[in-house]
Amino acid sequence: MRIYARQVGDSLEMQNMCCEIKLRAERRGGEMLREMELRGGDRKSNSHDGSLKLSDMDLNLNQSSRWQLEAALPEEKLDEYIATQTAAKEEITTADVLRLARSYLAGGRAMC
Repeated sequence: MRIYARQVGDSLEMQNMCCEIKLRAERRGGEMLREMELRGGDRKSNSHDGSLKLSDMDLNLNQSSRWQLEAALPEEKLDEYIATQTAAKEEITTADVLRLARSYLAGGRAMC
């Protein structure tokens, strides 16, 4: 939606709204993935009892990792980032959120 909004010349505000929706959906997906018992690819695992694999959900390892990283960032930090970018009339990006999440997990708790 964000790419379409950019292509048709919609405002930065519309593009950011689309990105926020995407980020919140991916973040929720990451929370759900953390809660699931996914079957790994190791041959030693005895968890082949019908557990889901990422491919069963049409996801790849990269998407799963990114979504779970987004979910590791506390919601109030995400809200703070979005508010800061919106007030500054700057673009909201997934890359920024992933960078913030990595910083948060590494102990760099000072955000935005």
